[in-house]
Parts: sequence; C-alpha cells; structure tokens
Amino acid sequence: MKSNKSGDVYTFAESELGLPAGCLDRFCVGDKVFPESWDHIYGGNVLAVFLAKGQLLIKSNKSGDLYKMNPSGLAVGSGCLEYLCVGQTVYPRSWDHSYGGNIIAINPASRLFTVKSNKSGDVYKFSITDL
Repeated sequence: MKSNKSGDVYTFAESELGLPAGCLDRFCVGDKVFPESWDHIYGGNVLAVFLAKGQLLIKSNKSGDLYKMNPSGLAVGSGCLEYLCVGQTVYPRSWDHSYGGNIIAINPASRLFTVKSNKSGDVYKFSITDL
C-alpha cells in the first residue's frame, strides 16, 4: 500500500486494513457516533470499517484523534429506540430542574441514551427507565 501522506510503500495484513465505505452492525462510514466512554457533546465520525476485527475507526470531533472501537460501545446520533428518538426533549427522573435535556445519541446494544442537559450543557447516559 502507498501512503497518501508520505508516498512510502507499506505492507499490511488484510485484517489490519480498514475500508472507507460500508457498515458494521448499525454503524456506517460517515455516521456521527458517541462512544460511551466519552463525556463531551462533540462525538466522532466513522471513517473506516475493519470487518476482520469487527471494529470501526472513529475520528474525534473534539481532538481530531483516531480510535479503533467496537460497535457495542457506541451510540449513534440518529434514530429511535422504542418511543424515544434523537432530538427529543426528556426530563430524567433524577434531575431537579425543569430545563430537561435533549437526546443526542442512542446505543442500541446497551439501550442507553446520551442526553445533553439544557441547563449545564453536560452529557449524561440514561436507561429508558430513567427518562
């Protein structure tokens, strides 16, 4: 393989190559995703799919860094789960203010919702029973 950056030629095993197109589970190249381990609202974008390893290459929209991640730890920034959808305003049971928050992502594997507080701007994870 020839590097687009340096022009140098490298050899890689097929399992080490990510495809800049396609999907893995519910996640496709170009999707905005929110890793469960991140606590910011910027999320990241899927750049490539590593089919042999079952991983996705994610570029952080905050730092620009690249990460290989498993789909099970990702929430997607679109869609619905049961009766709750991305973009919907919710009022988590544990919050004591009336500002609520907006669902910015849903993890279909863990069934967790990523919610941005309309009061603080902070990001929290909730199960459907907490909303």
